[in-house]
Amino acid sequence: MKNNTKLKNKEIFLEGAAASPGIAIGPVFLFRPFSIDFSKLETKIENIRQEFLLFEKAKRKVLNQLEFAQINSEANYGSQFSDIFESQ
Repeated sequence: MKNNTKLKNKEIFLEGAAASPGIAIGPVFLFRPFSIDFSKLETKIENIRQEFLLFEKAKRKVLNQLEFAQINSEANYGSQFSDIFESQ
């Protein structure tokens, strides 16, 4: 790709594993893995159960959102595009 400072929109071509068939044009979400150092968290031993329950609640919410997105995707676009949610 030529570096031309006069261009307002740069074109960048990214390649990777296809999640669904076709070509995607638009903004990209770049996932950057991170890690948490649990030894630096200041959770007291008596709060562990509460933290675990909060985690389970958040996990259920995310799973429900994924299921909702899969159902809507299948209803609007067919199973061809909703299959991506099976990997979640």
